Amino acid sequence: MQILEQIISIIGAIVILFLIIFIWKYLKYQKILRKMNKAEADEITITVFFRVKTYYRFVLKKKIRLYKLILLILLIIFVILLAISGGVKYA
Repeated sequence: MQILEQIISIIGAIVILFLIIFIWKYLKYQKILRKMNKAEADEITITVFFRVKTYYRFVLKKKIRLYKLILLILLIIFVILLAISGGVKYA
């Protein structure tokens, strides 16, 4: 039981790490899309740390949709891991 609890906690930590990364990326793309909507443009060029990146509206919308799906799946996995770890502790 002890080994199973440790494996579940390690997997849970990895899932939380991915949740944080994908939330950060999702919020970043949402912010860029809001800037685009304000400027009423279909593309926007942003300079970040001496790199120039061009973002296109349709690509951003697809990425945002993808990140929403990934976040939903990660949240479901996290809830399942919480339920399993609770069951393992009281078994």
